[in-house]
Amino acid sequence: MIKEKLRIIFLHLKDISYKGFFYLLSANFLITFLSFGSQLLVVKILSPADLGRIKTMQSIISLVSIFAGLGLNTAVLKNCSDLKIGKDDIELLKNSIIITLIPSSIIILIVYILSFYNLISPDNIINKTMRLYVFLIPTSVISTLILTYYQAKKKIKKVSYIQSIIKISGMLLIVLMSYYLSLYGFIYANLIVGLLSVSILYLMIRPGFKKGIELLKYWKINFQISKWSMLNNGLGTFQNYADLYVMNYFLTDRSEIGIYSLAKIFILGLSLVTTTVQNISTPYFSEKSENKIEYKRVLFKYQKLLLLITGILAISAWFISPLFIRLIFGDEYINSIIYFRLLLFKYFLWSGYSLYGSALIGIGELKYNFIYSFIGFISSLTLSVIFIERFQVKGAAYAQIVVALIIFAIYNFTINKIIKNHFKNNKN
Repeated sequence: MIKEKLRIIFLHLKDISYKGFFYLLSANFLITFLSFGSQLLVVKILSPADLGRIKTMQSIISLVSIFAGLGLNTAVLKNCSDLKIGKDDIELLKNSIIITLIPSSIIILIVYILSFYNLISPDNIINKTMRLYVFLIPTSVISTLILTYYQAKKKIKKVSYIQSIIKISGMLLIVLMSYYLSLYGFIYANLIVGLLSVSILYLMIRPGFKKGIELLKYWKINFQISKWSMLNNGLGTFQNYADLYVMNYFLTDRSEIGIYSLAKIFILGLSLVTTTVQNISTPYFSEKSENKIEYKRVLFKYQKLLLLITGILAISAWFISPLFIRLIFGDEYINSIIYFRLLLFKYFLWSGYSLYGSALIGIGELKYNFIYSFIGFISSLTLSVIFIERFQVKGAAYAQIVVALIIFAIYNFTINKIIKNHFKNNKN
């Protein structure tokens, strides 16, 4: 019995490996290692307070970048993997890139004005550095769109190769500039790497673009998906970073926020497995959106496999993290062990429903993702304020766990009914 289960697990792993899972996982690891994980390399250079500032700024940029991108990355992923679009997919990408330049510029202006009047944070250093860091938005949005296009076309190995080369080349720059210029060096290096990344990706994709611009040609087909995606991703991102947003305004101890941020960095590393499965699976859910039996088979097969993998990772990390944190970062970051172990519960619960969100994108039922994200948004904001005020930094982790449990329960109680109603209404 056990031997047969192990054989099935091996076949599943072989299947996702064939589809590019491990190629994309390795590339995603390098990206995260540079964007967030590189902080592990510079943590000896930067103080815990500066680490807290960086994490706070990154959480803000993550949120506003969603609105700068108008949710078009999800539209590109869905529509460019649709066989009905055909050869028009490259022009759809081009129009998406051009359109996002408008909201990106507006958001940069808004963030700059807010930071000038010290409204971004009670911390004046964050307000000053945000005036530089905000220029990461357009490069981030455009790079995401182009990489999403390659994922939609199932060019997973190409995506992995491109991302790996770009990110490895930038890693040394971040460490060196952080060493010599501290917090500002970290920001300058990320801006340089972002510009380099978007330049290389644009030069690769540009030969496929036709001359001329028809901004509104693909807007209708994109907007049907992007409107829900933008709202859903915006609310989801707020839910994920609600702890940092609330701590930014309610806590004055930037060092303790930095210690908590280290725990979040480790959770981010574990999350690569889940986000990689999401990225790969969406095009396949779109393809199987006409076949209810096959669609459900693939969904529940990979959700079970994902839970198994993340469960093993979470248990392993629980025992390994204390040794690693003490050895590498010393007693200064000892509280990170407590925060990390608490956040492991949130990580496992999130992995228990994350693939359902991708599945609903595949059949165009984005409104449900939005509804659940809205519930998560309200819950995160409310519970984070209550728990942080009462339990300080530990309260941030408590709130994240409770919110993940709520969304986990909602998805698992409703997913079968949503799928049944969708295929019934579409007569599939």
